[in-house]
Amino acid sequence: MNKSGFTLLEVIVSMIIAGVIIAVAGIGIIMVAKSYLLTKENVHIAQKVQLAFARVNRELMELSDITDASGAYVAFENISGNRTIGFDGGDIKIAEGSVLLENGDVLIDDIIDNGFTLTYKKDDDQTDWVHGTDDIKLLASIEIELSVSRPDDSGGSISFSTTIIPRNTKKR
Repeated sequence: MNKSGFTLLEVIVSMIIAGVIIAVAGIGIIMVAKSYLLTKENVHIAQKVQLAFARVNRELMELSDITDASGAYVAFENISGNRTIGFDGGDIKIAEGSVLLENGDVLIDDIIDNGFTLTYKKDDDQTDWVHGTDDIKLLASIEIELSVSRPDDSGGSISFSTTIIPRNTKKR
């Protein structure tokens, strides 16, 4: 009997072991690829939000008066003139002048329904500032919350928030 080769059983067992190792490695590669794509989407969304927040911050920081306000939009005067920032059909827009946002410029898109809220706070940060009731000098901050829908098939969203402190409201 020749003892220099492999038996059929040894070949089959080694092929099964190699197959299991390749399957585990394949699953690992797929998971790494999914993680990369998820991270890439998150970075893209974060960059869009950061750009939108920077523009809104610049506009609202310089406001001198609020002409109309709600939880979904704010119409205001600043050193550049009258502007409106608000939610319009899944987008956050900025428009010159009135509350009509449909002709405004898109700051960020893919906002979920009810995914944009503005909260106006007085100096004590506990009490809400109310347009038409409270003096603009009492406005201490504007809190913005934003929820952006994810572009993947998960159907989820990512939430962001920021606080803006206006400096031209003649508080001091």
